[in-house]
This record gives sequence, C-alpha cells and structure tokens, in this order.
Amino acid sequence: MAQGLRLKEVSIKGFRGYGDEERTLDLTAPVTILFGGNRSGKSSTLNAIEWALYGKEVTGKGATGIVERKRGWLVVNRACESARVKLVMSSQEGEIAVTRKSSKTGRKKTEAFSFVDEKGNEHEEDVDLWKFLGLEARDFMSLVYLHQEVIRDIVVSEPSVRRAALDRLLGISDLRTLYESLKRIRVRDYEKRTEQIYRELERELEARSRSYEERIEALREKGVERGLKGDSFTEETIVDLSAKAADLLGSLAREAGIGAPDLKAAGGTEDFADYERRAKEVIRRLRGENPGTVSQRGLIDLRERLNRAISEYESAAKELEDLKREKEELESSGDLEVLRARKEEYIARRKELDQRLRRINARLPVVSATIDYLSELEDKSSRTPCPACEQDVVPESLMERLRAVREEMGEEVEGLGKESEDLSKKVKSLEGDIRRLEELVERRIPESEGKARSLRESIGELLEVAITDDDDVKKMVRDKLAEIEKRLDEAKKVLERYNEGIASAEETLEQAGIIHEVLEARAKVEVIRSISSSPEWRSMNEARDRLNRMLDAVEKARDSVEAALNEKKRERLGEAEERIKEYYRVLVERPDFEGITIDPDGDNEVYAASDGDSEKVVSFFNQGDMNCAALSIFLALGGSASREGGPCFIILDDPSQSLDTEQKRRLARLIDKVSSERQVLLATMDGELLQSLQEEVSRAKVVYQLGEWDPQSGPSIMRE
Repeated sequence: MAQGLRLKEVSIKGFRGYGDEERTLDLTAPVTILFGGNRSGKSSTLNAIEWALYGKEVTGKGATGIVERKRGWLVVNRACESARVKLVMSSQEGEIAVTRKSSKTGRKKTEAFSFVDEKGNEHEEDVDLWKFLGLEARDFMSLVYLHQEVIRDIVVSEPSVRRAALDRLLGISDLRTLYESLKRIRVRDYEKRTEQIYRELERELEARSRSYEERIEALREKGVERGLKGDSFTEETIVDLSAKAADLLGSLAREAGIGAPDLKAAGGTEDFADYERRAKEVIRRLRGENPGTVSQRGLIDLRERLNRAISEYESAAKELEDLKREKEELESSGDLEVLRARKEEYIARRKELDQRLRRINARLPVVSATIDYLSELEDKSSRTPCPACEQDVVPESLMERLRAVREEMGEEVEGLGKESEDLSKKVKSLEGDIRRLEELVERRIPESEGKARSLRESIGELLEVAITDDDDVKKMVRDKLAEIEKRLDEAKKVLERYNEGIASAEETLEQAGIIHEVLEARAKVEVIRSISSSPEWRSMNEARDRLNRMLDAVEKARDSVEAALNEKKRERLGEAEERIKEYYRVLVERPDFEGITIDPDGDNEVYAASDGDSEKVVSFFNQGDMNCAALSIFLALGGSASREGGPCFIILDDPSQSLDTEQKRRLARLIDKVSSERQVLLATMDGELLQSLQEEVSRAKVVYQLGEWDPQSGPSIMRE
C-alpha cells in the first residue's frame, strides 16, 4: 500500500460534462474548491477522479450506493468519441500517474487503463492499483469520497447500509466481510481451499529451499573465482580468514600511525556480521590515513612554490638585464653629467642665436620701410634727407644698397632659424634621454635589483640555504626539483604497497563474507526442511484430516471473528469518540445535546448524548443537524485511510445540504481543521459556504470558478 497519497492534478477530456478540449486542474493545494451552479461540471470533475481510479466499479449503484448510477450512467460525453482522464498523485516515494480511457465506435466500446507507480513501473490491471491504494471502490466511497446522495447513510439509512458504511469508516470492513463469509461458508468449499493452501505451502517450502540451494551454488562459484577451494566453506575457514584480515589491518594501521585497531577475529558465523562491520570501519579509516600523504602534499606544495619562485626570479632577472642594457645604450654618448652639460651648451647657443635673430628682425622692418619710402619719391637722383637718419642721400643709390642689405639679412635669418630649430630638437632629445636615464639609475634599476635580490632570498628560504651572489640559483632549484620528484616517486611506491595491503584485506574479508553467506543459506535450508517434520506441520496434517469431523469449528471461527469484529469496533469507536464529539461541537451548537455517539452493537444507531441522556438523532434532529452529525462521523473516521497508509485526501460533494448560514461557517472551520491532516477537494454551488471557506480556512486554498457549460467544449473554468 502506498503511504500518504495526495492529489496533484487531473486532466480531463470527453468525460461526462467535459468536451473535446482537454482541461487540467492543479489539485496540490491543501484545500481545492470547485464552485459553480448546476450543470457547471463540478460533479463531473469529482467523478473523473473516482472513475480514473475504479472505472466500471463506480459506474453503477453496486459499489457506490448512488441511485443515479443504477441505470446507464454516462461516461463518454455524447458529443465526443472518447473519454480520457489522467490523474496524478504524489507520495513520499514519488508520483503515481493513472490514465483511463473509454472509446465508442457505434455500439462497440473499448476501455484502456494503466498506471505508473513511484518507481516508474507500469501496470495495466485495475486490481494492482486497488492493492496499491489499499481500498476497494466501496471503501473509497465511504472513506474518501462523501457523495451528496450518501452523506446521511451513516445516520438514517437502513441498518445493513449504515453498518456497512460504519465498518468501512472504522477500517473493519475486512473483518465484517470475513464474518459474513464464515456465515455463508460451505464445508466442501472450505476443505477444497484448505487443501489448496496446504499444497501452496508445500510448493512455497520447496521453492524457498530450491532458491536457497541455487543461492548457495552461486556463492560457491563466486568463492572459487575469489580463490576459495571446495572444502573452504566451513566455520573454521571464516575464523582463519577473519584472523588474517585482522592481522593485516593491524599492521597497516601501525604503518599509518593511527594505532592498532580494536579488531579481533570472528569466532564464527554468529559474530561475523559485527566483525565485518568493524573491519570495514577500520578499512575506511585506513584509506583516510594513508602514510606519506602529508609528506606528499608538502613535497608537491614545495615543488609548486619553487617552480613559481624560479619563474618569477627569471622574469625579474631578465627585466634587470633589459634595464641595464637600455642604460648602457643611453650612456653610449656620455653619462648623465656629460649629457646635462651638453644640454646646457645647446641651450646657451640657442639663446645666442635668438638674440641675433631679434636684432636682425628689429632692423628688417626699418630697412623695408625706408625702401618703400624712397621708391615712392619722384626724383630719385637728387639728394634728399634720409627718413631714417636725416642725412642727405641719393635715393636711387641708397635703395640699391638697402635692397642688398635686406637680402643679406633674410639669408642670415633663415640660417639662424634653422640652426636654432636643430638645437631645440637636440635639447628635447637630450631631455628625454636624461629623464629616462635618471629613472633607470635612480628608481627602475635599484627596484629591479631589490626585487631580484628578494626573490633570491625567498628561493633560499625554500631551499633552506643562504644564497650568495656567486651561486647559480637556477641550477640549485633544478637540483632541488629533481630531488623532490625522486622523493615523490618513492612515496608513490609506498602508497601503492599500502593500498595493495588494504585491497588484500578487503579480498580476504570478502572471501569470509561469501563463506558466511553460504553457511547462513545452508542453515535456512535446514530450517525449511525441518518444517515438514515439525510438530506444527504434523498438527496441520491432523487438523486437515479432522476437518470433516469438526464442522462446529466453523461456527466457533465465526463466533471468534464476530467477537473480534465487535471488540475492534468498540475499540476504534472509543478511540474516535472524542474526535467525533469535537467535530460535532464545531458544527452544531445545541444546548440540549452537546455531543453524538454511535452504538457499537446491533444496528449501530447514532445517538445524541448529554449528561448520560441519549436519543436517536433520527427521532428528533432536523435535516441540517443530521447532516452535521453525518459530516462529523465521516470527517472523524474517514481519516483511517490516511492514518494507516493509502489516500491522504478526502472529496466532498455538496456537503452543505440543509445547513443554515451559521452551520456553513462552522463547517468551513472544521474543514480548516481537517485540512491540516488531509488534503480536501470540495465541490459546492453554495455561495455562503464558499465565502465561509475563504474567510475561515487558514491553509493554502485554490478556488476554481465553473461558469457556463457548453455541450461541445465543456465547462468554463477560471482559477481565482
């Protein structure tokens, strides 16, 4: 039987009020409510779940007790060719998917069914599912599904119906069935069945014996493959092998430095299981404490650090070499002092040239202006005062001289400017060289030398030696790395020998385990063989022979079952009495009778009780109070399925019939209480009940509004 089954989702197509469009409803919430008017598809949704689980078992009145199913209960929607329902449930072990389909072709109908259990195994027989659920259809209709037609069966139905419903709610319907069967039993049938059981027992003993013999043979073959000889399958060999394994594990433990384990050789088959457990624990510890692993890790770490350090050192040494080479190239035309002096010479020369250019540039405009003035005179041959010096000059002659002077001055300016520009470039180049040389001499080279020196010192610390400037660091590191590789190789060999020792101990332990299994199987074979000669077996034979003379035994058996049935009923009613009263008090507030009780004997009548006084509820309760009584009993007792495995959900179809506004609110409070233990799926057209549920139910809930219904497409469903 599956444990704690809960609803997850249902997909419906072509079933009763559903059309060709497949609709899927999520049912995972603790409380799911289907709300809508008549012909909106509520009942079709609930019917789909029971039909998926029980098929033809619930399409008639027999198993359900529902009058409307007495004749031709429709499964396939008249507008569809087939009906299909897929129900998914979940448990702690996984999901269970149930699929049922019904098709019609003319007058011919075909049915298909399958379900996949939590382990992924597919089944195609209804009975497999019912065993899995732990409920027959009739039990389901009493324990899980409270239909609107049978809500009061427990209270007002005829005694046989009420008794059967109560038996199922109490989980004693099997005892009731056994009792009824004993009442109807026929001696000949009973003898036949007894003989059949006897033969089945014989076959079972033979099969079990043969199974153990085959197991022994397979183990012996396995043992031979592991090096055991044919005569090794004895208790003495177990003792020898366990002692060998214990000695080997002790030696390995000392080698690993973890101390000798508290492991003594097994004394035989009786204490071998405990010895084997302790030996495997020692092996686990030994694997975690392999000798040399710490030193290996240290060597590997040192190797990595040396490789990293020498790589950094080589990089730093190359950087220093490059910086020194650059310094030599910059000093090829002089050191810093020489370069600085040369720069000052260039700057002084450039200043001198700039002064000369300023003087020339100052005269040049005067000369040009004078030439322009003289060229404008009409008489250039007569003497006239010079505009610059006011001396008498011949304009024509002076113009000729001035033009020559201006040309000479232009050539001089061009030469001086070019020389000055060349000097500026040289100064700028020298400034760059000086700055770079200063950076190399004052910062970069000292820093690089310091870094290389620091790395040499770090390598010295790793090598645990003082490294001088004359030492070849690279060679020293190479030598150390070669030494590390050699030591790692030696440690690897030690570990290989160690692990080989563990493997040998495991092999020895496995050999002893195989022998132990063989001896255990032999002992079971002997037990099985001894059964047929046991006093119990002889008594069974004698009982079978006396069966025909002991017809009164049937009567006694029936009486015993009846007594057990009544005792179990009283016991379970006693256990549930307070819960029934508690649920009833939640639903009903009557000052005259504060509780209800069920007579465990006779017709199982339901009574209203208070302070020792009691009355049959059918004699004076109104319709609403009787429905509340029935709901109290169902909700209190219907949980036996979830308590003992199987479905952990209940289905309520229109539970608020004949209830007033306050009773509906009380029912909502009770459903809130029940939903903490069992998943609740409820269908109703009662707006007051819906409002009460929305206000009173504290656990997560989902409401599906079912609106207009169409013969082709089915119900209109909207999730709030």
